[in-house]
Amino acid sequence: MAGVIESIKRLYKNCDYKTHIILFIICFVYMLLTTLTDISLHRDTSMRQNPFDFIFGLFMALYSIQYINNVLKQPEIEGLPKITEIDWRKILPLIGINIIWGIYLAIIIVALVIIWLKIKASTIFVIAAAIALIALAPLFQFIYIGLADNFKFKQLMNITLIFRFTRAAFGSFWLTTLKTILICIPLILGYMLIYLACGYFGLTGILEIAKDYSLIDIVMYPVFIYFFSIIWYFAFPAALADTYKVKIRPLLINENINIIEEQSSSGEQE
Repeated sequence: MAGVIESIKRLYKNCDYKTHIILFIICFVYMLLTTLTDISLHRDTSMRQNPFDFIFGLFMALYSIQYINNVLKQPEIEGLPKITEIDWRKILPLIGINIIWGIYLAIIIVALVIIWLKIKASTIFVIAAAIALIALAPLFQFIYIGLADNFKFKQLMNITLIFRFTRAAFGSFWLTTLKTILICIPLILGYMLIYLACGYFGLTGILEIAKDYSLIDIVMYPVFIYFFSIIWYFAFPAALADTYKVKIRPLLINENINIIEEQSSSGEQE
């Protein structure tokens, strides 16, 4: 757990706290806009996303990529980068990566369903396939880190990379992931206890805007999303940086060599 905790501490060491305040304000504005949008569309109890969810997720991913780039290139620098340092040129590769890998995931799920229906596989097959998918899919995080490390879009598109990542860093990745989850548990429990205490003292009904949404939610939600963003968008990938450098970066370099060789071969044939 030490690696994750050190990654969190790094975000606050010798940092410009104005940047953290700006990040919190962004979380506050996002939670306010997305909640009011859902209320206005009469889907405040739905899990469906709205445009503000997409915009916030894209912004945080770009911000995370910039931070990881700093961690990889300038490990001596601590704290969050300024918002103005974000490399907006990575927005199109980021969207493309999410679309292509989302298609890969959809194809795999459809293929598993077809196999299950065709061979009338047992429940054991379904459970084993679901466990394998859940275990392997999160290693996609290394694709984001690769983008932060300035690897090109084409170098990150090979579907076999996820299996190479699994072979090279499965244990290290999941050890870091489980440590991060453990760190989140006190945060979740603290949130629940505060919310229960507010309910006990009748604070949850103050300035009720909609069903199950009041002033206390306006205060609590941004705090919760800020700390979760700090942990999952910044501390978590930073804790994977050493694993990435030793085990994943050589795979991506090799992928680049293969692409260059293929391009050279096709050029010679022409």
